[in-house]
Amino acid sequence: MHESLSAGPAGQSAVHGPGAHESGVHKVGVGGRESGDHVVGNQDCVVLDIGGEVGALILYAPAELAGAEVEISLPGGGSRTHSIVRERKVDQPAGGRHAVPSGPGRTAVYAAVYPGLPAGVYTIWRDAQTPAGTVQVEGGQVASWLWERSI
Repeated sequence: MHESLSAGPAGQSAVHGPGAHESGVHKVGVGGRESGDHVVGNQDCVVLDIGGEVGALILYAPAELAGAEVEISLPGGGSRTHSIVRERKVDQPAGGRHAVPSGPGRTAVYAAVYPGLPAGVYTIWRDAQTPAGTVQVEGGQVASWLWERSI
């Protein structure tokens, strides 16, 4: 099964270089500028290949997390996976409280997409030691989680 999420202008890429990372949320370069071992720009769309015991996660975030690398993990202290929060322009409201009008009929949503996740309960990490919450990912489905703004 394939699902897609429309996003911003063409030409965005994220290049992840070799080397170990600290855990949690990390700010990386935006608009095609480099920061550390990442290059970030805009991304047209995301295609999710899900089915069987494989699902995906869309993490909606406030605009202040744009460019942040957010890690998630399954229980048991295993490895973490990460994705970068990007501005994504969509034709209809999405992302609840984090949606921002960006032109006629368009809405800017800030989200990190985690494709190809084995089904399970994932911890979303605020930093190396602090969980921000958990989310259930089901095989063949796309889960979503809303990162609450700081008070």
